[in-house]
Amino acid sequence: MRSDLASRLQHAIISIAADGWTNVRHQKVTNVVLMQNGAAYYWRSIVNVSDRNTAEWLAEHLLPILQTLISDHHARIIAYVVDNEAVNAATHRIMCKELPFLILVPCAAHTIQLIVNDCLNTEPYTATKQQLLALVRHFEIKANRLELLNLQAARKLPTLAVLKPCDTRWSSVLLAANRMLKMQKEIACCFTAASLPEVQADFFSQLETFAAFLLPFRVATDAVQSDNATLYTVFEQFQLLSKHAADSHAVAATSVLKRWDNFINVDATVACAILSFIRPPAPLSIQAGQQFIVDFGSAYLEYYKLSRSVHLVDATREQIAAALTLQIADFNGREGVFADLSKQIAVVKSATTINETWSPRKVWLWYEQSVDLAAVAIALLSVAASEAAVERTFSAQALVHNKRRNALSSDAVESEMFLKFNARAMNSNAASIRFGYCRELPADADDEDLQAAAEDDIATEAGEQMPVEQPQQRMQEDSEVEDELEDEPASAAAAAAATSSRRRLKRQPSIIFDNVSDFIAWIIQELELKSLSDYNKETLNSLERHSSKLRSCPSSKELEKLLKAALASISH
Repeated sequence: MRSDLASRLQHAIISIAADGWTNVRHQKVTNVVLMQNGAAYYWRSIVNVSDRNTAEWLAEHLLPILQTLISDHHARIIAYVVDNEAVNAATHRIMCKELPFLILVPCAAHTIQLIVNDCLNTEPYTATKQQLLALVRHFEIKANRLELLNLQAARKLPTLAVLKPCDTRWSSVLLAANRMLKMQKEIACCFTAASLPEVQADFFSQLETFAAFLLPFRVATDAVQSDNATLYTVFEQFQLLSKHAADSHAVAATSVLKRWDNFINVDATVACAILSFIRPPAPLSIQAGQQFIVDFGSAYLEYYKLSRSVHLVDATREQIAAALTLQIADFNGREGVFADLSKQIAVVKSATTINETWSPRKVWLWYEQSVDLAAVAIALLSVAASEAAVERTFSAQALVHNKRRNALSSDAVESEMFLKFNARAMNSNAASIRFGYCRELPADADDEDLQAAAEDDIATEAGEQMPVEQPQQRMQEDSEVEDELEDEPASAAAAAAATSSRRRLKRQPSIIFDNVSDFIAWIIQELELKSLSDYNKETLNSLERHSSKLRSCPSSKELEKLLKAALASISH
């Protein structure tokens, strides 16, 4: 697997994402993840046993890793993606002495979380949150909780429980609010104002406003923490958040601007907007964005010796910067080599299918061999937006290096992590391999068995919980097995194995989709739709029923619109 990954890194544009956590032995561990073309690969863990985790110590251990990736694997490291701790900015300044082109990218998802925290600590959202928590505490009492469950059972409703927000994830507050709104009628029957004086009479109307305010922040967080999110994604989402905050609350609007200035690499983000053929609105400085392109591009092209515009073997940074300045002028005026740029943009957009996302990077790939500005644009539009992938390594590593396995050496933990975390990305087309383990299938397994195993693994990897097995159902299955054993004692092992297999199939969860386009394609295939004429009311019902398979589900009307567009495209 290391050999395969090394071959993928050849001349690939890489963002280094890093973050620290404390392992089971109370040692500070910094995980290093490589972000390349929308995929995240675990690379190394740096364990600090006894020293202070200072910027000097971190740079001393990170820099050799980056230099090895560049020299031995011929990767093009361009960005250092971290959270908002001051030590990371200091580490970046130290590493820039050796790698002057290295871009510091504060995690956009962390920045959005800071904005939400600012808003939740001001009125009227503080009062609403306190009432929500009071109601959650009310249903932590067993008698109240049972009353709610019995009421749902009496009304023949799905059994739901009140969710308790988590302090470390602001989105859990939104999930708790939405769950409370979903059970509004049942909850209102189980408490009175006298028993909960903290909860006001108009609480649920306040909660609806509260949830509506938080939803765009949830959407933005999901967008920027995706592995394929870029700095243009950050620009796009923060423009939407600025408008939403301006329409919602003065404190929110102030917080968005404050965090944007303090925790976003504004010049790099504006540069990506310019290179995505978007004119940034005031007060963002287009001049500063263009200057960033020149400064970064000249250092980047000089270090990796990629310049094509300057016809010298060893072009200096000043010569490359002068060439880039002229190319930006041609780009702005649509002159010279960029005379047909608008035509190329239209061609790429028209060639983008319903299952793809329009990417300005594809336009720049057309010019890559002719102008330096294209190479710089491709690099900048490949920079990762957040270090959420590193957070996922912590979850995986907590399972690998747990209390029962606390004596594992650091090398053993690193090797096992490399296998477990990278299996999905390295074997994305394999049906039976997910997260580093191989499912044992019978030698005579057919295509249906392979598909069932693959769906089971994908859903498990997505973190979906299996439904609880009902005791009555299990007793019935066990009695069936006992009858089989009485009839055929010799096949006891086979019967037990068959029962286990039946239970596993009954508990098997469904596949989960990360984006809408893949979901729409799956629906078309699942329902065997060949054209718009096949669309009917039953199709719409099936679409709504299966929409829970999406991680972040848009409205039913939006899904219906996308499905009709896809079917129209097929018909055409």
